[in-house]
Amino acid sequence: MASEIEYYSLASLGVPPIHIAQATKSGSLLLLNGLGSFGYANDNVHPLDASHRDMQIQTLFDALDTKLNSPGRPLMRMLATEQRYTSATTVPIYHRHRQAAWAPVPPSTSVLQERLMSAQQATSVDGIAANADLVEYLRVEGIDIPATSGFVPVSRAGSLYCVAGFMAAHGEGDLGGIAPEVRIPEGHQWKGDRVRREVGYIWDHKLLPILQQLQLAPHHISRAAVFYTEPDEAAEVIAAWKGLFGDEPPLTNYICVREQGLAITDAKVEINLLLDAQRIHTPNAPQYTVLPDGTSAYSRFGDHLIYMIYPDALGGPSISIDVHPAEYETHSMAEKLAQSLERHGAGFGQVARIAQAYLHRRDVLHSCRIWEKYFGENPIPLSASFAPRLPLNNIQSCIEAWVYKPLET
Repeated sequence: MASEIEYYSLASLGVPPIHIAQATKSGSLLLLNGLGSFGYANDNVHPLDASHRDMQIQTLFDALDTKLNSPGRPLMRMLATEQRYTSATTVPIYHRHRQAAWAPVPPSTSVLQERLMSAQQATSVDGIAANADLVEYLRVEGIDIPATSGFVPVSRAGSLYCVAGFMAAHGEGDLGGIAPEVRIPEGHQWKGDRVRREVGYIWDHKLLPILQQLQLAPHHISRAAVFYTEPDEAAEVIAAWKGLFGDEPPLTNYICVREQGLAITDAKVEINLLLDAQRIHTPNAPQYTVLPDGTSAYSRFGDHLIYMIYPDALGGPSISIDVHPAEYETHSMAEKLAQSLERHGAGFGQVARIAQAYLHRRDVLHSCRIWEKYFGENPIPLSASFAPRLPLNNIQSCIEAWVYKPLET
């Protein structure tokens, strides 16, 4: 299969091996897709202690340096990163290496999950990098960032902007914790809707002021990521976020993390944004295109289309009882993506990232066996994350797919 994607940091899963690309280059962007140390999956000699995690993360940044400073290619700089960890004690180790490697540190979002791709993996990183001569790091007046993280709140490459993850925190360096007006009165369980308050505070006090200072508007949002810690609150999170935009909500990936999975232990929500200043406002309409299934959609971010795709429910007379749920769901999503790619005159050789959320680690290999059929001889640009629950009922996975498809001139 011909490909417009350059694949890097190859890893393998299973026997016979399925090849995974942990980094891809498409157009002016380099994407990190779950970059981490697969090589520790079967290493039972060394426990995952601090020195072991330090070694993994140093290896990760060495690999990143190679990607960003590859001979024969323009120098690249990071625009934004999302880090997933299983232990909060790993975060300071990552921060130490990051601050040594990058100055300034690009916009960042960090969350905790119950598991990663391999049992001995310290962290997994998704990221976006662009040609260094395009990248700017922007400070925003009146917006506090976490005191110990040291990242800038916004980065820019041409018309593309990345905004770091923000919680409903207050005070210099967010050291005041969750804002008092967001909290439910002490000793009460249901005097006020905590999730709605947090979403509203993040928008009113963090994200909207950033957009206003950048002279951007809500319709410029290409993709939002809303991280939340309460599985039972998914419907409230979605309603609160969509409610801010009326008939014009942005494409959004809703991602459930583990309990106390954000930097502030009692925070319930964190939100980051990707924006494109060249997006055109369509009044009284969602800022994305809905696929025929009614639940999936896509949006444009520069030269890439970003898809959020959900599977059809498992069941029906045509479904064999021998079909593994992960294989069925992945096939369902792959077919939806394939049909949309065909409508755009594109194919899987232009897919730069498949960010797939799972409930179970055991489902990854089953899903990859399906993706292998679509990607052919090319590696799968898979980034796997793991959630206690997904935003729609009765599903075990969903995907965010990035497709390189420049606008035709």
